[in-house]
Amino acid sequence: HLADLTDEQQAALDGVVRLLDDCLHHDPSHAPALTCLAAIRSIRRDTAGLAALAERLDATTEAAPASRYLAAVCHWAAGHYDRAHTLALEAARTREWQSEARLIAAWSLAKQGAIAQALPLLESVTGDESAASRQLAHALAGHLHEQQQQYEDTIRHWSAIDAATRARWGLDEPLRLMVFLGGLVALDTGRYEQAAERFREAGKLGLRERRLGGLITLALVKAGQKLLYETAGE
Repeated sequence: HLADLTDEQQAALDGVVRLLDDCLHHDPSHAPALTCLAAIRSIRRDTAGLAALAERLDATTEAAPASRYLAAVCHWAAGHYDRAHTLALEAARTREWQSEARLIAAWSLAKQGAIAQALPLLESVTGDESAASRQLAHALAGHLHEQQQQYEDTIRHWSAIDAATRARWGLDEPLRLMVFLGGLVALDTGRYEQAAERFREAGKLGLRERRLGGLITLALVKAGQKLLYETAGE
């Protein structure tokens, strides 16, 4: 992240941008320069700057996976989700860019409402322990599962994000509420032991809900009654 760089490092990066701009002034289609500039704008989260590079980077003859990946990022920033998806899948053919490119492909599909197609791609990213985008893939997958009302999967993904990152992304409270909701759904559908477990988990996560203790007790009583009925019926 740019915020983690020292002033000297940021100044050095500005110097690199000036050199790249000069290079592109003389050769507007210079693929390596466009690729480097896109990478710097990505680090800086310059969405408008990335979008401005989409067509230029896509028009180059450079076929390197890094260029294809960054072209996909640029098209995603520009809202060209079909093209971003295509380029990302091209970049994903190489192991080095496989997970990062699949994330962009999945995000492009999600932007078009193709959630069922996006989720398997995200699962492949979250399963890659070496993927730099693994945490982001968990966050996005959890959000998409939430939209589908698949709350247990949402909890699974958001719980997998490390605590510091989850707090920085503002997901602590949504996770608490999702775990609580999962407990209510389990209680309503007769999965009483799971309900009690979810209510306890919500409490450990810091949920402030005055009914929590009573709900845990209710779930445990219901679980005991269910066990008694099942035993009596044997």
